Amino acid sequence: LRKQLLVQIDGSCVLQNQLMCLLNEKEWINDDVINAYICCRKDQIHVQNDNKVYFESPFVPSLFKRDGELGIRKDSAFMIETVIEYMQHDMLL
Repeated sequence: LRKQLLVQIDGSCVLQNQLMCLLNEKEWINDDVINAYICCRKDQIHVQNDNKVYFESPFVPSLFKRDGELGIRKDSAFMIETVIEYMQHDMLL
């Protein structure tokens, strides 16, 4: 299957061969495919939701899990700033 670039949106690049997972229910969906979908949904819903819904990349929750297990560095405000951003919305996706 070709590795032709089909989608490039908001830093996510999706190749033709990466979309094959959508045809097989036993396959895992590639992070780039999920990120591109989130970007499309975010743009579509942004107009409708008055910023009540916050869309997040699947990568950030994995950082939360890692930092929760390892402990938060006192010099890093990333997690605190992200949680504050989350709390300004009614729903996270």
